Amino acid sequence: MKTAYQTLTALVLVLVLLLSACGGVQTETVPEETAAPAETVSPAPQIGEALSAAAVSVSEVMASNKATLCDGTGDFPDWLELYNGGAESVSLSGWTLERDGKSWPLPDVTLAAGEYRVFFGTELEDMTFPKEGCVLRLLDGRGALADSLELPALAEDESACRREDGSVELSMFPS
Repeated sequence: MKTAYQTLTALVLVLVLLLSACGGVQTETVPEETAAPAETVSPAPQIGEALSAAAVSVSEVMASNKATLCDGTGDFPDWLELYNGGAESVSLSGWTLERDGKSWPLPDVTLAAGEYRVFFGTELEDMTFPKEGCVLRLLDGRGALADSLELPALAEDESACRREDGSVELSMFPS
């Protein structure tokens, strides 16, 4: 029979392992005098710009949503998530999303400062993304480029998540 101490120890170990896998806990200590200098890695050019602190940007995209995120009607359409990294609300009136010469107007909604919002393909005139990847362009209400993102090829139920440094991370779980 396990004691409460053994159970607690096992739970703590599982938590540490999960956090380590997610990068949340450093499991190896490197003495300062032998630590290698931090390497600066530039994001690859195909990933677009970093999330801007003053603009709306594409933060996540799923091109083959089969069972990950339901649109509320029981369907699983492609979707994208926008992020307002600015200090003020932004109206998306007149904004459009483009790929491969096609264009979809965004709904007339306002994103609050710091807000993330998911838009399903069914909300955007059946917008879809090819699993092989594509370049997305987000145009503001004046038609100016607000953001662009080159999507890599995505597996079924895999999303491309943009990190704060602009790099793209593939995930089987939406962020």
